[in-house]
Amino acid sequence: MRKSHSTQHQLNSVAIGDVCLKLNSRNKITRILRGLQEVYKKPERCDEILQLIAGDVNTECLCG
Repeated sequence: MRKSHSTQHQLNSVAIGDVCLKLNSRNKITRILRGLQEVYKKPERCDEILQLIAGDVNTECLCG
């Protein structure tokens, strides 16, 4: 089974929670990224959310 994400950081990378975002930006993606930062700060919550997403994405396609 694949790991959804790694809690161990590489030496040349910045932790997701430490990335500076321009919070006064009108771009909607900034709010989404800020929400993702909060999710990734709590690994147990992150795993739960990623399992829910995987359940939606990995369903059997009845399209054809």
